[in-house]
Amino acid sequence: MKESKPAVVDGIAGHNRCRSCVLPKSLGMVFFDTEGTCRLCRESDDKAKSSIHNTYNSERLDEEIGRIRQLGVGRPYDAVVGLSGGRDSSYMTYLLAHRHNLRLLGAYYRTPFTPEISDANVRRLVQHLDIPLVKMSVSLKSHTEAARGYFLRWYKNPRPEYAALCCAGCKLIFRDVYRIARQYDIKSIVFGGSPLENVPFLPTSQKTSSKSHCHSFGPQFRKMTRIFSKGLRILFQCPPGLLPLSIGAALLYLNPHTPYLRFRYPNTHCLDYFHYAPWVESDCVETIQTQLGWQSSPDAVDTWKSDCDFANLKNYMFYKMYGATYNDALYSNLIRDGQMTRGEAISRIQAGAGLSVERINKAMQTMRLSMDMIDCGVIEKAREIG
Repeated sequence: MKESKPAVVDGIAGHNRCRSCVLPKSLGMVFFDTEGTCRLCRESDDKAKSSIHNTYNSERLDEEIGRIRQLGVGRPYDAVVGLSGGRDSSYMTYLLAHRHNLRLLGAYYRTPFTPEISDANVRRLVQHLDIPLVKMSVSLKSHTEAARGYFLRWYKNPRPEYAALCCAGCKLIFRDVYRIARQYDIKSIVFGGSPLENVPFLPTSQKTSSKSHCHSFGPQFRKMTRIFSKGLRILFQCPPGLLPLSIGAALLYLNPHTPYLRFRYPNTHCLDYFHYAPWVESDCVETIQTQLGWQSSPDAVDTWKSDCDFANLKNYMFYKMYGATYNDALYSNLIRDGQMTRGEAISRIQAGAGLSVERINKAMQTMRLSMDMIDCGVIEKAREIG
């Protein structure tokens, strides 16, 4: 089907992006109709078909919180929460402590790419909420070397598998949070991921529905089988020293609900809090700033993923491959969810949200690499709205 002529939406020519959201039309895996509207926006016109809205369920959330509280009877803690200093984990932890009165243990790993200000956010949060903090055992050296090694491979041969494996070190967080739960005899873990963060151009992207949650065993098993069959050759091309970490990141600990983790820790109850509780960006940011003194990095245009310098570099990598960034996907989801206008999303993109040159430079310095490898013209192009 042929695409329509350039449309003007919100007073801005939008022929190179969806006329309803901001997904670029360069995304081959997202279909656009003759009016220039992407398939995802067409589907969300009917809220009954919206994968985001179907996951919100206050009754189910109450049941899950009740189960966590029951499993915590006779134990010092009700649940483990992973902390990063970012906005979502901070907001979730605040709600669990204040709204639900759960007794929490915080698990924290300061990555090689965590800014000082995000580390300070964690310290302030646990002090304010009186939450004990346990450090995870992920190796900073291995994390840095994996990021460096796979970035160099991506630089020579831009493939999404290499881009994804740059974050292999962070995947070990899922392993460690389960270990900490077992070590402290805690029966529940609460995670802060949201359907609003779904990225349609990622190989691991999955839609949710009211009939089948994407984190149930069946969908997870199919996902891991697909990734294993597609990425096995890539895994065994990695340096021998990175092979164990790479297998863990790509298969065993890709997310907190992999079949391996489910089998390894069958008695651990897990809750994806924002899969059942609505997440509203304005409420999130206002709450953590006023109640916790939360701060974002000065060189971060947006609060999302402000706790990781590498997130900006990864946006750069995916823009070079697909012509779209994680922020494009998030803003498009927020538009479909009614939280953001298209004009607001465009303003953030033009301001450089998710593609800070300063933060990309910090990530490159951490990996002992030169900014000469970065094409700043690509970053400028990503900020253009045709």
